[in-house]
Amino acid sequence: MTWLKIIALALQAVTGLVAFLRERDLIKAGEAKAIAEGLEISNDRIQQAREARQRANDSDPDPDDPYLRD
Repeated sequence: MTWLKIIALALQAVTGLVAFLRERDLIKAGEAKAIAEGLEISNDRIQQAREARQRANDSDPDPDDPYLRD
């Protein structure tokens, strides 16, 4: 092998490693974005449930109901 071929192989290896690392970072970023979106959706649903519970408690005609579970 000539020095030129050795250098070319080393550059190909480095290029492959850089491409692998770039793809891995993009995958991690995508996963983080998906997790964040899921958490935002969950947080919105929890907030809606809390508001619905509050509205139900506010409209309760008998606050001394013995079956009130909250």
